[in-house]
Amino acid sequence: MEQTEILSIIANELSGSAQFFDYQRPLDYYLGNPDGREVKGRSSVISTDVADAIEWIMPQVMKSFTQNNEIVVFDPISPEDELQADLESQFTYDVLMKDNDGFIIIHQIVKDALMQNNGIIKVFYDSETNAVVEEYTGLTQDHVVAVAQIPNSEIIEFTPHEDGSFKLKIVIQSTKGKVTVESVPPEQFRVNSDHNSINLDRARFTAHVFRKTVSDLIKDGFDPALI
Repeated sequence: MEQTEILSIIANELSGSAQFFDYQRPLDYYLGNPDGREVKGRSSVISTDVADAIEWIMPQVMKSFTQNNEIVVFDPISPEDELQADLESQFTYDVLMKDNDGFIIIHQIVKDALMQNNGIIKVFYDSETNAVVEEYTGLTQDHVVAVAQIPNSEIIEFTPHEDGSFKLKIVIQSTKGKVTVESVPPEQFRVNSDHNSINLDRARFTAHVFRKTVSDLIKDGFDPALI
């Protein structure tokens, strides 16, 4: 499909999507907020059973997820695959717990699941491009040729001198990235409006809807003119 067709489908799905969570009511129960049925002159005591139950069970659930340094365990297909499976299990643990705030992320989705029936994690590869400007002086012609062959570089200033040497200014682009894991706040998650299950495997459309600042969008590589 063409990009315009894909964008049109996404726009239509997004406009017809709905909030997956009825997050406000469970949050009110958890916080013990007034429910609007209070009568003046009568007791306004509110039960905190929801919060008490969630906070009581949280340590047990967190322990089951984080003990023994095993978030995910890959099973070997054959005896020769045992080392590879161990490496994959350890790599997954390191990506979540060390490269990302794994404990906090798990804590957030567990609490969301206890309060909202589901907790949402978003996993994606996040890359960013950095530009570094370097300046060289006193170069010979051979040096100029060598500098021009630096990968991902572009000459932005070239100045010959009377003594036969050269001055160069180049910009070098470097891209780095990592697997990023984030918990999605319940109020920011959308699903197609006709989806009727807490299981999202068969949901036709899901989305994470949130606001970003102009500076964030520019940092992400969006054209300032489009913003």
